[in-house]
Amino acid sequence: MPSPPEKLRSWRRLAKLAERGVASEGGRLALSRAASSATVRSLGVRVGPLLVELSRQGIGKETLAALVELAQESQLPDAVEAQFRGDRINATEDRAVLHTALRAPAAARPASVADEIEREQRRMLDFAEALRSGRRVGCTGRPIRTLVHVGIGGSHLGPHLVCEALASPPGRLPPDIRFLANIDGHAAATTLAGLDPETTFFAVVSKSFGTEETLANAAAARSWLLERTLQPKALVHHFAAITANVEAAREFGIAPDTCFPMSDSVGGRFSVWSAVGLPVAARIGRQGFVDFLGGAHRMDRHFRSAPVERNAPMLLALVGLLNANFRGASSHAVLAYDGRLRRLPDYLQQLEMESNGKSVRTDGEASAVHTAPVIWGGEETNGQHAFHQLLHQGTRTVSADLVAVVNPAHRHLE
Repeated sequence: MPSPPEKLRSWRRLAKLAERGVASEGGRLALSRAASSATVRSLGVRVGPLLVELSRQGIGKETLAALVELAQESQLPDAVEAQFRGDRINATEDRAVLHTALRAPAAARPASVADEIEREQRRMLDFAEALRSGRRVGCTGRPIRTLVHVGIGGSHLGPHLVCEALASPPGRLPPDIRFLANIDGHAAATTLAGLDPETTFFAVVSKSFGTEETLANAAAARSWLLERTLQPKALVHHFAAITANVEAAREFGIAPDTCFPMSDSVGGRFSVWSAVGLPVAARIGRQGFVDFLGGAHRMDRHFRSAPVERNAPMLLALVGLLNANFRGASSHAVLAYDGRLRRLPDYLQQLEMESNGKSVRTDGEASAVHTAPVIWGGEETNGQHAFHQLLHQGTRTVSADLVAVVNPAHRHLE
């Protein structure tokens, strides 16, 4: 296990650079002037169609070198390799972390899980295609027209984001997909309003099948269905479960052939690439979901093989660490300049703050450095008329990611 970051030579080097003002070189000017082409090339990393461009972060050669050294001293590349290898890097629960295996081609998956992943992916995609085609029917024989995804946290945020981001153009929409997450009764009432129970299907998503909010909403949906169909066996035609606790799902009344298992080695915040992605597959189709997995795997390969100084995820993490610990940025704004990505800040809130919002290190000692910042943001340019004045004129330091689509699939407002 590497030493705590504050005891590493690279950390002390960053602290000295910050004292000299070098770690903050550029400051606000970095946002107001065009970066040189050489700087853009050195701090821009392409991964497929994505460009991660950090030239406006005010990072010079000395700071970048210190950040790369910090990653090496912290043994970050070794930790990444251990994850892909299937080591039990989740020390708290003594588990491997295998969400990357879900996204990998069959030949690249660990042998211990390859067959199971292939089998369950095929089952889920077959089921999604049955929903899309109308072959899945309800208790009265009518085709299912609406899928209600019942889940919260990681079981909800990823699928909801991706369904909106990759939605088909109007006129080519697959079955209506709705999401029910909050335990507030108004959420259930609004979600179910206007639905036909004979053509509505519920997917209940809970790794433990014990999440209080999800089970309360699932029970409300069950009552709604049974009261309106008056068929005691309606559940077997209208409910599925995605869970690691299949027995509990069966006790709830869900048929075994519509129970899709979740692996203990896949965290909720990464579960959209598992059977939890059922609404995504129902929205974009089998090939679309396969392409979605392929895009994630492309980034996984880059993350695993690229050197630190050309590794997009590592550089983003290192810059975030720099901003939080040496530039006084206690919050980080994610500004999405495409309405389809409006839910990206919500997804990243859980991804970062649940994972890294800790005050204790893995060795049980208190952290002496700042961990995750507060993640927030929204859809742009709406923010220009709400909170940008604070970003530009306020007294607080806020780091930001601007996310944009360079070549949109429309010609409006070009």
